[in-house]
Amino acid sequence: SSSTEDNSTFDADKTDFRISVCVRFRPRNEPPPDAKLKLPLHQFVKLKRQEAKRAKMEAAKKRERGEDAQIDDIFEKVPPKYLDPCLGHVMRDPVRLPSSGTVVDRKVAVAYMSKFGKDLMDGTPLADPSRLEPMDDLRNEINEWREARDETQSNIDKVNRSKVVDNLVEPNSGLAPEVLEALCEADRLQALALSAEDAADHADLAALQRMLSGEDGEDGAAADGATAAAGAADEEAEAEEGNTVATAEQLTKGLEGAEEEVGAAEQMMGLNGKGGESPTRHSQRESDPSAARLLGIQTSQVVMYVPGQGVRPYPFSRVFDGQSEQDKVYDLCARPAVLSCLNGFNACVLAYGQTGSGKTHSCFGPQGTLEGATGVSGQSGIVVRALSEALEAAQMLEESSRLSAAPVTTKLSASYVEIYNDQVTDLLTGDMCDVRRAGGALSGAVECPVESLDGALRLLRAGQVRKRFAATAMNDRSSRAHTVFILQVRQTRGDSLVNATLHLVDLAGSERLKKSKAEGKRKTEAVGINKSLMVLGKVIAALVEGKSHVPYLETKLTTLLKGALGGASRTTALICCRQDDAQADETLQALRFGERCSLVTNAVQSVAASSASEALAAIDSTLKSCQSQMESLRNRGKSHLSAFKQLQDRVEQLTQRRRAIADVARQEA
Repeated sequence: SSSTEDNSTFDADKTDFRISVCVRFRPRNEPPPDAKLKLPLHQFVKLKRQEAKRAKMEAAKKRERGEDAQIDDIFEKVPPKYLDPCLGHVMRDPVRLPSSGTVVDRKVAVAYMSKFGKDLMDGTPLADPSRLEPMDDLRNEINEWREARDETQSNIDKVNRSKVVDNLVEPNSGLAPEVLEALCEADRLQALALSAEDAADHADLAALQRMLSGEDGEDGAAADGATAAAGAADEEAEAEEGNTVATAEQLTKGLEGAEEEVGAAEQMMGLNGKGGESPTRHSQRESDPSAARLLGIQTSQVVMYVPGQGVRPYPFSRVFDGQSEQDKVYDLCARPAVLSCLNGFNACVLAYGQTGSGKTHSCFGPQGTLEGATGVSGQSGIVVRALSEALEAAQMLEESSRLSAAPVTTKLSASYVEIYNDQVTDLLTGDMCDVRRAGGALSGAVECPVESLDGALRLLRAGQVRKRFAATAMNDRSSRAHTVFILQVRQTRGDSLVNATLHLVDLAGSERLKKSKAEGKRKTEAVGINKSLMVLGKVIAALVEGKSHVPYLETKLTTLLKGALGGASRTTALICCRQDDAQADETLQALRFGERCSLVTNAVQSVAASSASEALAAIDSTLKSCQSQMESLRNRGKSHLSAFKQLQDRVEQLTQRRRAIADVARQEA
């Protein structure tokens, strides 16, 4: 099911792009400080109402127990001795009157003396201001109290993090993952309906142009189809010629000593150590009430404090906290893509996030996991588990169909490349290779048959050694490059041949130049990484929205992933994040990338924070709108268009999914 369309357009009849976005967090290095956060007015008022409601409930319980129940006033009362007894304001310069002994504000006493010539409290004659006794200690005490009050009032809209979490972050308030996925699918369906309308308009325009030029539309379409088929055949043949085939034994011969050499170099350069966070930067974040913060991790949403927006949930298909095991992440996040590939769909798993967020840990496991491995362990990453499951499934399928009329034969092969500064290196040989602009196939890369898990692990170790050589020689280059493991699945079922490709991608760490202050070569690297990640986001957004133009060719990464993302494909984006406040801005940026990929609009985000019944109502509204658009297309005679058929299929699938999740709403009610 590999894609053979032109780089800028895709055939809607072959396109069934699906994406699922999951989020995984690294364990937190230290407990979060109870920093103050500046909330927008509506959230500040809501928090104060929640606190007042809770205080009233506590007071009521105390009164039931016969205890003293007094609700504290949110405004601090002024001590009576600080107030002028005549006018009632806070004194600026307190003085004692010589006759009555009363303490008043000097300004009030002098004004009364100059007009009436006597003590304002008992009427005793008093005309000389020098007889007023200064109260220096009281004045200093009032000034200290005033400074503390002013500071409190200036921070009145800043609330401690713990109070924000207690009052504005409801535990497990997100929707069930199945309901949320259906809600996101409904939102994508609306974009697909608009795409079908555009396709109908283009068809009308093309028919009008053919009529004016006198061309036969069917003959032209047939000629275009023949040309495309010929181009696809040429491209496939060219790809077969361009790549060499080698066994795992040939590719890993002589690397045993190199592995020990790299390990020694890593220890000498301190690459195995964990870098500490800058205490200065961390303390600055603690005192900055406008910096981003992570507030909560729930089953299907991440709750962030966003500067200027306050508390904001980010809904996703699945969210894994720092305690999630590798097998759980694989089963719920990557396994559906692997199974889709075994069923003939192109599939892709993308690990995205800042450097050090756990992308490589999720894909390949922690450092040292591959060395000496003979099978899947508890720490094995997505790539090892995917290879193991693909090999087991291929063997089971062959055994179960051996006696059938159409026995199934499955052949697996793999390529392993790295993209650094838009240059492609084959990690199985260390040689440079390239990506064909037509179709996105590798050129000059080795393709190795995968016949056993032991052989697959040897390939991974070979690539790992070459990556680690680069890391010791080129300033931690491994985190500055995209790593792509490509598994080709070729199944023969009787007389039919089914090809599918699984891309497992460990993306380079995203970086913000303003914060990293990168210079020279590192700045060039960062610009290249950010550009490729930005283009990847544009490609995924164009596919999700069903746009006719997909900018595959803007980078080598997206050109290579054209075969995985284009056509009938299943894509999973694993957004890797850190929980620490020092990386909260990068976490926010990663979550926004995931939100763009899954096409989560404001409407979806709003409903996702409410209830399953409201989500079902939104899905019903989308289905009704799409069915109305389909009826309009039928009336225009456009039901033969591939875009219409695709929309029709997706409406039917969402209708079935809506029935399946209706039980969730009933249980909620």
